[in-house]
Amino acid sequence: LIVLSNNFARSEWCQFEMTLAQKHVLNRAMEPLSVVLLEDIDSENMSNSLHALLKTTTYITWYNDIEYIHLFWDRLKNSLI
Repeated sequence: LIVLSNNFARSEWCQFEMTLAQKHVLNRAMEPLSVVLLEDIDSENMSNSLHALLKTTTYITWYNDIEYIHLFWDRLKNSLI
């Protein structure tokens, strides 16, 4: 599970961990990563690898709205099963 935010995108360590997780999934023929987009990522924080991840992976968007909370948790649960 990867939770993406602008703080994550600015962190070289988080970017490194994301790359390792992607390689681990590919090398082990595992299910794809579950990705949560906590907030829109500013373009100045968007690395090439993060951009590629968002273009090629279905991600779940977090909405800070009570109407969408149950939908978010249902989608996350289904992505992890």
